[in-house]
Amino acid sequence: MTLEWQSPILSLLNKKKVDIEPLYIRNLKDAGIKKIEDLLWIIPLRSRTIQAHIDDCEDGDIYSFSGKIRSIRSFRNFRAKGRNRVPLSNITALVEIENKDETKVIELRWFNAYPNIEKSLRSKEMQSLHFYGTVKKANEKFQIINPKLQNINSESVIEYPTINSVPGKKVASLIKKIPNEMWSNISPIIYLPQKTLTLSNSFKKIHGIENNSNSFDEALDRIIVEEFLKEQVLIEKRKFLREQKKHSYSIKVTNKEKNKIYTSFPFPLTNDQKNVINEIAEDYNSGFSMSRLIQGDVGCGKTAVAFAACQIIINAGFQAAIMAPTESLATQLFSNAKTFFNSETSINLLIGSTNKKNKDLITNNLENGSIQLIIGTHALIQKGVNFKSLALSIIDEQHKFGVKQRIALNKKSITGHTLIMSATPIPRSLSLTKFGDLDISIIREKPNGRLSIPSRIINHKTMDKFFSFLLTRIEMGEQVYVVAPAIDESETIDIENLQNIYSKLSNLFPSLNIGLIHGKLSSDEKKLALEEFKDKKIDILVSTSIIEVGIDVENATTMVVYGPERFGLSSLHQLRGRVGRGAKPGFFFMIIEKNISQESMKRLQVIEDYSDGFKIAEQDLIQRGEGDILGINQSGEKNRRIADITKHQALLQFSIEAIEEIKQNDSIYFNKLMRSNDHSMEEFTV
Repeated sequence: MTLEWQSPILSLLNKKKVDIEPLYIRNLKDAGIKKIEDLLWIIPLRSRTIQAHIDDCEDGDIYSFSGKIRSIRSFRNFRAKGRNRVPLSNITALVEIENKDETKVIELRWFNAYPNIEKSLRSKEMQSLHFYGTVKKANEKFQIINPKLQNINSESVIEYPTINSVPGKKVASLIKKIPNEMWSNISPIIYLPQKTLTLSNSFKKIHGIENNSNSFDEALDRIIVEEFLKEQVLIEKRKFLREQKKHSYSIKVTNKEKNKIYTSFPFPLTNDQKNVINEIAEDYNSGFSMSRLIQGDVGCGKTAVAFAACQIIINAGFQAAIMAPTESLATQLFSNAKTFFNSETSINLLIGSTNKKNKDLITNNLENGSIQLIIGTHALIQKGVNFKSLALSIIDEQHKFGVKQRIALNKKSITGHTLIMSATPIPRSLSLTKFGDLDISIIREKPNGRLSIPSRIINHKTMDKFFSFLLTRIEMGEQVYVVAPAIDESETIDIENLQNIYSKLSNLFPSLNIGLIHGKLSSDEKKLALEEFKDKKIDILVSTSIIEVGIDVENATTMVVYGPERFGLSSLHQLRGRVGRGAKPGFFFMIIEKNISQESMKRLQVIEDYSDGFKIAEQDLIQRGEGDILGINQSGEKNRRIADITKHQALLQFSIEAIEEIKQNDSIYFNKLMRSNDHSMEEFTV
């Protein structure tokens, strides 16, 4: 069998027939390491030559050294025994190493060491010892815990991380089995200027295949750039394919029509809202499919813009669809739409709990065109749901959906116009990657009358005062949300849960009506709980984070979150946005009942100090990473393995500029790149 980078890793074992796949191979495959190429992207913990100077070492990195043993101390550990009851010892060795023009001492310590360690050290006493390990620095003293002894002929040290229970040594043995001739056959996504380190040489340096003159960090930067370049090529391909699909509908929108839409709202639109509507109108008029992302802070009025975009499409004789991630949000949008659109506009709701009789009626009316606006959940992308003339697809709360779901709705459209809305402001670095193919509109202005919401962290010292305040607001006729981080008690995690909080509040306020809503309830039960809350039959609604979006009860003025350290900053900001939506002021409280780390407290203070969702989103991205804040780790949309947009922004910018330079200066190569089949584009086509 001829080995190629796309060959399965099993083929490296040189076995023509494998009756039982080794467990470590299965574990690597489960971790996404399936092809030989995937092994390249397992970056060693660190690779350092024996020439490292101790003063140049970074705390926590792996280095190798050579030096003379000054002294050895060994103490038996009578509490521990090794295999076959072999006695173990704790050993300390002081080693003198050359450091530029001076000699320094590094302390080596072994805990529960086997006798062979001491034997090796004693045999090398007052001789050169070669070793490596993780350097710890404290008060100008240097230490390595449980260092590894190495052969004098070893030029470098490479340690790989454990992956899905597969030890780094196993990973190293697989990488060593890659034939030498393959290492020079590593093709980059695009060819960068010759002064840049080649991708092949970078991987050789990283994995110790070739000890070239470049540094480890320089080689790693080139590999990180490759990941960003692959992503940027895919983004450019999305744009390219979109521009190639020029649709035949150019929808003219006059100023008179826009002004009529502006005045149809019961409140004045902000300048930002009007500007975004103008941008959408220009997209309709362009003759190209619109792919636009609208982002803005909580309460900035994105829904009003979405309704305006639908109204233009409906006026032109086409259909529009809005897809929301939850039934409660879809129902809320449907309720709001009925108050905005005139009675002549045919609007309907299609969600998972819609009964078969109504669903059949709705699907028939969508096909014959009698429904002009449909609002729904994933039910809209099911088979059997077809449209006569769908011209606008709107995805609300886009981060709750995968790319494929967005595409599934878009494919039902005759124009390809797509509007995506995000209530979580997206940091610029993230918009350059995940949403780089979209035109972006930002709404920063808040409608008049929106008040800032005081936010406070509550601990045991201020708990009594807080409960007194809560009761006062309820006695004033207002209502309260209380959010728990989990539904049920956990055996493994010490975490506040909904049932305990419900019991606690019921005992504390026996005269109040306290309701429950969470994901385990049926659609009808959730609907009933929300209706009772809106009808003021419930004073306190205890919930999980399912109320983060789509709930709009003006009389609910106070939001209380238990265990806030379990939530991301953007989620806390979203929950805060559920109150203060009417004429009455809103209040936000984060309840800390247990000791939390200083880092967690610092995160929560960001919510206390900032009301700007864009600033909060930046902090959330830095602290939690893009996968967590957008949910893409679960949906598999993040294609990068080592590149990190928060840590490597300069390399991201370099990659963007490299693609742009090719686009501007080498159109033949760029077009060839766009039409290449190196990457499957089905998943990325918008």
